[in-house]
Amino acid sequence: MAVADTPTGFVPAVGVLCTFPQDLLAELTNDVLDFLSYTLGAVDTASYRKRLRASGIDLTAVKVQGATNALIYSLRDAVVNKLDQAGLVAKLKGYGATVWSGKSVNVVKHVWGERGAQVCQAAASLPQSIMNIGRLVSFKWALKMSVECNTAKNLNRAFIAVDLKVADGADCVHTKSFEMSLFHFQNWSKQLREINNVINDDI
Repeated sequence: MAVADTPTGFVPAVGVLCTFPQDLLAELTNDVLDFLSYTLGAVDTASYRKRLRASGIDLTAVKVQGATNALIYSLRDAVVNKLDQAGLVAKLKGYGATVWSGKSVNVVKHVWGERGAQVCQAAASLPQSIMNIGRLVSFKWALKMSVECNTAKNLNRAFIAVDLKVADGADCVHTKSFEMSLFHFQNWSKQLREINNVINDDI
């Protein structure tokens, strides 16, 4: 993956990550793998910030969080693609020699070598209910005209009425109804077309 394909701020965040002492980076890598395998609810970045400060590295909370997000982004990709140790190293080095330092790559490589296969297996075997944060059951819309209203200025105006049916993680279906102006509906549909174009380009 080229640097241009990474999220905004990825490169400087990795730069911050590479300033971490090796023992803290190894511990953070383990925490991120726990997070990605759903055995840790969140990575305690505030704790890492305090420990970094104690070791002489004073970083803002935003920078520590950004560095953590960069590691999560890199390792999530490795989990999804079930990369082996060599594959992960190639992935990290593929961003360019000026992004990940050799020492940091070696630390992440070592932890991934110990736990990578286990984390990939755990992620693959998670029940669908854990991974399912909701799904769209149906989407219905209709063009309507307002014919009565408390304020006369809204009379005879077109709007879009939307009915959504969404199933939650427990597969319970909920119905949501709302209205959109033509402008907002057109803008939203434009975004959907852009998403569709991106998907078609990638596939």
